[in-house]
Amino acid sequence: MRGKSKWLTVVMIFAMSVLVTGCSSSDIPDKYNYDDLSEYLTLGQYKKIQYEPYDTNVTQAEVMEYIYSEMNQNVAEKRVKEGTIESDSIVVIDYEGRIDGKLVDGAVASDVTVDMSNNNYLPEFTAGMLGKNVGEKFTISFSFPEDYTPELAGKPVVFTINAKYLVTKETPEYNDKYVKENTNYNSTDAYEKAVKKILADTKKEKASEYAKMQIYDIIDKDSTVKKYPEKEYDEKYNLIVDSYKKLAEDSDKEFNAYLQSEMGVTETEFYKQAEEMAKASVKQELIIYSIARKEDITVDKKEYNEYLDNLIEEAGYTRKSFKKESGMSIDEYAENNNFYMSLMYSKVMDKVLEYSIAK
Repeated sequence: MRGKSKWLTVVMIFAMSVLVTGCSSSDIPDKYNYDDLSEYLTLGQYKKIQYEPYDTNVTQAEVMEYIYSEMNQNVAEKRVKEGTIESDSIVVIDYEGRIDGKLVDGAVASDVTVDMSNNNYLPEFTAGMLGKNVGEKFTISFSFPEDYTPELAGKPVVFTINAKYLVTKETPEYNDKYVKENTNYNSTDAYEKAVKKILADTKKEKASEYAKMQIYDIIDKDSTVKKYPEKEYDEKYNLIVDSYKKLAEDSDKEFNAYLQSEMGVTETEFYKQAEEMAKASVKQELIIYSIARKEDITVDKKEYNEYLDNLIEEAGYTRKSFKKESGMSIDEYAENNNFYMSLMYSKVMDKVLEYSIAK
């Protein structure tokens, strides 16, 4: 478990390390404004890189899987007031538990839905319900387990249960009628063609991202940092450390105790990982900015703000409603989450992908 905790720590630190500081609201970040980035980085080859393509073919099986998944959202539930409680039943009950004739605190409830195949009730409780008829009241008796809460452990209890009804689910039949009533299409053929396009578009997006990940990894391995720019490195490192110290403070724990209990690392191990993640993040930005300069790729203030506007619009917000919901402006949120670098990375890697070759 300790090894796993360390791995999770690295992932969490990396997520935090991409945060940035040093730019005013809605302005372009003031970063890497050095005359010659080759002073800091030897950039690897970024043209004519070969990568493994992602399969963008959409099968009929995938189309139907998508459709049936959507249909599951339209499953109608029906309440049946007769029948027998089986191991796979979903049943709604009222119950009350008594010890020596007295009600037990927390052992009284009404209109509780119990999924007999997946629930958190004591096995003795659900076992006593099996085979009983819906629409009837009955009692079941058992003793609480010895490792139960101290005040109830080992004590005999009697539950009175009113099995009110079974819940059944009726999956609709897939046909033209269903399609007309539940989609914007008039036939299964038209619906399946539309679904296939949705899946194809999604796969194309994944294919692009998959290619970029491979290509960037190759560029990263072929690039060497000569030295880390002090300003950007310090920003990354301090932000990582400060972020986790704030988490410790919010948890009312000493920093070392927080690291040990929540992340399974010592302070020494944490600071070492923080250094590694800050270096990895700065190296990525050096690579992206270096390619951007070579390819004359820029992001101006207007483009950046349009990018932010599109993001909040896609999320269903306006700038005003976003600030009301999150407590900060989209510009502040973007600054804290390094959205500028995300946009720059996307533009640079789009260009690099044009130069690359699918195997």
